[in-house]
This record gives sequence, C-alpha cells and structure tokens, in this order.
Amino acid sequence: MALRPADHGVIASSGGSEPLVAYGGRITQWTVSGTTYRSHTFYGSGDFIVTGGSADVDMLIVAGGGAGGGGHPTQSNYGGGSGGGAGGMEEFASQSMGVGTHVVTVGQGGERSDTNASGGGNSSVAISGGSTNTCTGGGGGRYAGSAGESGGSGSGGAGGNGTISGGATTDSDQGNAGGSGTTGFAGGGGGGKGGAGGNASASTGGTCGAGAYPALAYIGTTAGAGVTPWYSGGGGGGAQTNGGGGNLSRPGEGSYRNDGGYGLVVNNTIGAVPNTGSGGGGNGGHNGTTTDLKRMSGAGASGIVVLMYEVA
Repeated sequence: MALRPADHGVIASSGGSEPLVAYGGRITQWTVSGTTYRSHTFYGSGDFIVTGGSADVDMLIVAGGGAGGGGHPTQSNYGGGSGGGAGGMEEFASQSMGVGTHVVTVGQGGERSDTNASGGGNSSVAISGGSTNTCTGGGGGRYAGSAGESGGSGSGGAGGNGTISGGATTDSDQGNAGGSGTTGFAGGGGGGKGGAGGNASASTGGTCGAGAYPALAYIGTTAGAGVTPWYSGGGGGGAQTNGGGGNLSRPGEGSYRNDGGYGLVVNNTIGAVPNTGSGGGGNGGHNGTTTDLKRMSGAGASGIVVLMYEVA
C-alpha cells in the first residue's frame, strides 16, 4: 500500500507488476506529489474490464437505501411510518484484480409506499476468478405498528400502540440498527453507517442515523475541492404531524424536514439524493387534513461503487 500525503489523510493502492489497463464506469485521474491515481465510478451496474496488467484496487461499495414507510391514512393513533435504513457501506482495500471482466452491481433505492416500503438493493463487485464483495441494501420503512426491517442498516419501528423495535443491521461493518417506534404513535429513524437511528418520542419521529465519510480517497480529487461525499445516512421517522430531521449539510443523509418525514428534496423530487445509499424519511400520520394526506414518504437512494488504484 502506498500512502498518499498526510495532508490528504487517505490511502491509495499501489499498482501491480504491470500498469493496469481498464475500462468501465466514469474514469477520473489525478496526480498528487508525483503519484497518479485513477478511479472508476459506477452509478449503475456494469463491467470493470481489465485488458492488461494487474493492480491492488481499493473499493468503496454502497448499497441502495430503504424507502420510508407510510403513515396510517385514517387513524391518528397509528401515526408515523418509520425511516428507511441506509444501504450498507464498506471499504475493501488492496483487492487483487487482473485481466478479465469483473462484474459491478449497484443496488437501487427502495420504492416508497403508503404502507411497508421496500428495502434497497445489494451492491457488489465480483472479481473474475476470485471473491465477491457485497454490501446489503437498507431495510424498508414500516407502517402501523410494524417492527423495523433488517438490512445493511435497519429501518425504524413504525409508530403504534406500544414500543415497536427497530430493525437490526445484518453486518456491523456496514451499518447500524434502526430506532424504535413508540406508544406516542411516532416512527423510529432508520439506521446509518455512522450511527443508529433515533428512537421516537411521544410527539416526534426519530432522527436519522448519521452518514459517514469514506476513509479512502475515491472522489478523484484532492482535499479542498468542495466535495463532501457523505454516504449511507438513514431516513428520519414520521410522527402524527411531523417527521424526524436529518442534516441538510450532509446530503448523504436521508431526511431533513420536520413536516411529515419527507426525504431530502432535490430538484423538486421527494426522496433521498441518488447514489448516496441514504434511506428515505417516514411519512407523518393522518391528522384529519387534506394537506397531511398528500405527504409522502421518501424514496431510498441508489448506491454507488468506486474502484481506485495507483497507475504511476
């Protein structure tokens, strides 16, 4: 492993005995202190095709986030849907890759629902002739007293008549558990890579589990270029009339508005930012108004896969 300069605080893989000749994804190349690095970013599934050479390749794999669950449409005492869990996020350093077709799968985000939402899809890299590295999609948000769904990060438990448990993470290296729903009829927040989802209180939905910043340099740029790639934040839980908040300054986190658990709004689209692996926010419950019934839970965000190696 070749260390990049300390002021960047990241690690890049050293090349193999011959320079790697590879295609696939969006290719970015940059040089720091005389060493050149190359990254291949996959926003959707595809092939990483190596036609010559070999290298130790670092991988960032982020699975799709789960969507937020629906709030009960008629009963205010079963108010808030829970936040979706973030897609699993993990970094795999120094993966030996040589000539061949290496299959990259990028998981889609879960689809929102008026009831139980769908979880996110798995993301993976299948090394030709070798192992497959996989991250699990986030758990889908729940509805009306349902326990959270497990996943890369678990979704929250939906609001109901009693304490409703959040979903567990299937791999502690990839994410965290969702928060619990409550007798106060509010949904728990979805878990994130950086922390568990918040438990609901009697009056508000649980906050989203924190996202995380990757330790390895996959963004194809040097520090200070204005890029803040936070990934895999959970969705906030919904309450009877409002949802749990996330952090607007970190777009990898799924929900930030306190009005019905909307997911993060980008270009007038309700849902989490694509290619961050974040979970969608849970829907707020019915409070007897037409406006409230129009509120939607947030869709989960699709995942991303980035491969990076040293070329010179």
